[in-house]
Amino acid sequence: MSSFGTSGTVGFAINPLTCDHVIGDDGVDKVMSLNVAGGGGGGGGGGLYFLDLFNAVAYNGNDGTLTWSGDWQESGESDGPNAGKIRVVGNRLRVWGNSDGGESLHREADLSDATTATLTFNYQRDVVEPEGSVTVQVSGNGGASWTSLKTYNLTATDPTPVPESFDITSYIASNTQIRFLSNGGDDDQFIYFGDVQISINGGGGGSSPGTPATLATSADTFIKGLNGSNNGSDDELKVGRDNGGPHLYSLLRFDVSSVPAGTAITSATLRLYQFDSNRSGNFNARAYRIDQDWTESGADWSTADGATAWSGGGGGTYSAPPVATTSIEIGTDGWYEWDVTSLMQEWVDGISPNYGIQITYDSVNAGRNVSFASKEHSNAERRPQLVIEY
Repeated sequence: MSSFGTSGTVGFAINPLTCDHVIGDDGVDKVMSLNVAGGGGGGGGGGLYFLDLFNAVAYNGNDGTLTWSGDWQESGESDGPNAGKIRVVGNRLRVWGNSDGGESLHREADLSDATTATLTFNYQRDVVEPEGSVTVQVSGNGGASWTSLKTYNLTATDPTPVPESFDITSYIASNTQIRFLSNGGDDDQFIYFGDVQISINGGGGGSSPGTPATLATSADTFIKGLNGSNNGSDDELKVGRDNGGPHLYSLLRFDVSSVPAGTAITSATLRLYQFDSNRSGNFNARAYRIDQDWTESGADWSTADGATAWSGGGGGTYSAPPVATTSIEIGTDGWYEWDVTSLMQEWVDGISPNYGIQITYDSVNAGRNVSFASKEHSNAERRPQLVIEY
């Protein structure tokens, strides 16, 4: 089953009572924050779509409302995203002309519940000596066979990126793949691909109401008590208390713009994967609604975006009572879940702005904390999830 529904909504609801949290004398708070924001990812503009913006030198980018089935996979070489004929350079995928050809890169998406599908991206050639070509292909059977959509001859330089769009509805499957294939050329030829996206329309077919839809985070970070550092690029989201007592919180954002306003939510579950910890024991982690916008690259203990102070004081701005509480076993790796159905419904109904969720803890001794996988974690299967049914 694919990771989206055909007629669904994502939302959360929370008790309308609000309050500023209290900061202890040690300047340490008991909160982790999750933000589920309602804007489309770059190039997405809303709706259901898989997207890779190549914002990092990695093959695991998930910047859409839907999650790719896996990372980009190389064939003909195994140098990774920062070396070889195919690599990530300057927020784009670069395919380098070579005398032999045959190197390729492909990625898979589950489109089984879609009724239409469109592949879009932009390309830009950088040619010194005209020679060679690169082909974009699609497969509707997991790569068993391929259909060429277009071949780009490396014969001229494009002054600016050129947009492309292909209808790949005929290749809808649970294992649809797209591939960039080098056909050979000279070492002085390059072509760059950016904003690679598959957008889909669920239409009237596919999954029925009640089918789970899994959303990936579009932003996350954690903040540390009395510390001005930003941790938006870290592969972990910490919760608990650091050595010496400072509190550890984490913020996440999901793009839920694909969910129509007013849709009835059957369930919404926040899932975080614990993969590391410090010491042992357990504590209760509480989910709260965030009441102030924040940024992944700017949020720290004192500010929401590197400049604007948290209106609730150091450590964030959130509402009480908690939406959900989950018991955390320090050192027991695996998935932990919070039922955030009510908060999701509130966002869908427009009752409150969607700034996200903050997870706090009720009580824990200094030095005891856990690390959940963030969207930067190397294992894509452990990254944060928002699973909804509608």
